[in-house]
Amino acid sequence: MLVLTLVLTIFFTSFPVCPAGADGSYTLPPLTRLTAAAFGKGVYMVAGNYTVSSALPPVYNTVFLTSPDGVTWAMQPTLNNIIVDDIAYGNGLFVAVGAICGKGTGTVLTSRDGVQWNQNAGLDTQLNNIVYGNGRFVLLGSDDNYTSTDGVDWTPAPNHALFIQTDTKLVFSKDVFVDLKEDGTQSAISQDGINWQVQDTGLLDAYGNNPMSIGVPTVSVAGLAYGNGLFVAVGMFDLGGVPQGTNPIVITSPDATTCTMKNAPYTSNYSWNIRQLIFGDGLFAAIDRDGDIMTSPDGLDWTARDTGARGGYECDSWPSGAAIDTWDPGMKIDYNTVVFCGNEFVAVGGVTISTSGDGVNWTNQQPNPITFPAQTPVKFVIGRVYYYLGSQAESMSMDASPFISNGRALVPVRYLAIALGAITCWDAKTQTITISKGNTIINMVIGGTTLTVNGKTQTMDVAPEISGGRTYLPAKYVAEALGYTVAWDPVDQTVTVND
Repeated sequence: MLVLTLVLTIFFTSFPVCPAGADGSYTLPPLTRLTAAAFGKGVYMVAGNYTVSSALPPVYNTVFLTSPDGVTWAMQPTLNNIIVDDIAYGNGLFVAVGAICGKGTGTVLTSRDGVQWNQNAGLDTQLNNIVYGNGRFVLLGSDDNYTSTDGVDWTPAPNHALFIQTDTKLVFSKDVFVDLKEDGTQSAISQDGINWQVQDTGLLDAYGNNPMSIGVPTVSVAGLAYGNGLFVAVGMFDLGGVPQGTNPIVITSPDATTCTMKNAPYTSNYSWNIRQLIFGDGLFAAIDRDGDIMTSPDGLDWTARDTGARGGYECDSWPSGAAIDTWDPGMKIDYNTVVFCGNEFVAVGGVTISTSGDGVNWTNQQPNPITFPAQTPVKFVIGRVYYYLGSQAESMSMDASPFISNGRALVPVRYLAIALGAITCWDAKTQTITISKGNTIINMVIGGTTLTVNGKTQTMDVAPEISGGRTYLPAKYVAEALGYTVAWDPVDQTVTVND
């Protein structure tokens, strides 16, 4: 089949130049999602996964990156059919936890240097969260939790099973392990990760008989950290429905037992959609689902930090099940985790690693984007929201349809770029479209009839334009500039791009 080998072969393609892309010293395959970070023995460690096949069940391989300084990163050998969700360092060992693809079982990986990894344990549950403290690794899974002194031999700790479904980050602070149940109603404390003391927090007691409640009051905790003498958790609170709705909250406790819930300052500067919290160098830092880093010196007053990181893949699927991506240079990074490693914060998401020594000023490392091989011939039909790729004429849907303007066929730039294996960059400020493939860089401006190819200009008889929120451009000039031929069938109203 035409596209079945697409994902398998893309790893070996080179990065095209995209002027709007960010700098980076490492290379990643497409469909990469960096998920975890740790620091130990002078090594910064980042882990994640990339999709090998999106067919059911999907297949993933691991991604490991190491750095001596948090600036220069090297990609290490991958492991097949394994998903990594979290990583910790302790006792001279990196320990990564996750799942085995297609089996629904967990796996534990260990490494002394972050380069060579051993698969040491297979557990009956997917493993989500690991932390090291008091000479012991403690990890949470979807069905149970476990402990280990060496990262190799693991013992179930069923006393903590009450918290197995929580997404809250388990923390080790003040010489104890602390976990907060996702609904905020209970906390658990342990010195050894085996024997847990579970107690009610009392957070919702004051709201039990509130006459203004329409439903049941609920708390959703998104992150937990310790700093400046306080355990701090962030999340959302719903008094029970309209008109109160959902409100951002901060939960504080000096001992993780007696908890106080306060409304968090809420402004239009951020949406308070936090997914994880960390403390380091006198500052709380949290990742927001809208692509910002939130910081606070006390856990109460928060400031949104735009790291400036931009660029991510927008995923689609071929009808055959293989996955494709287009690169959106204006997309904010969807961070998956933030940690305090060594002497700096490290946030990772997508293909991006963002680092900061103070939580305020951030430096971003990411590779230039990868494209997929061209799939020719490509056929666009005027007025239709699907187009055809390759000799098998495989149809692909679009959210826009080609049209004719001033006698020329205009097609949605995103889909033309996908078909021809090119990258499209959009500068909203200057209304400039940049299309790059190999050593060819094409520039056009919305409403302008000048086309620039590698610095040389030519005049078009039609200008690119925006319609229905999508950018359209003349297929003829772009395709020919990239070395393809274009044919127009006036009877079938079809534009065909071929080699």
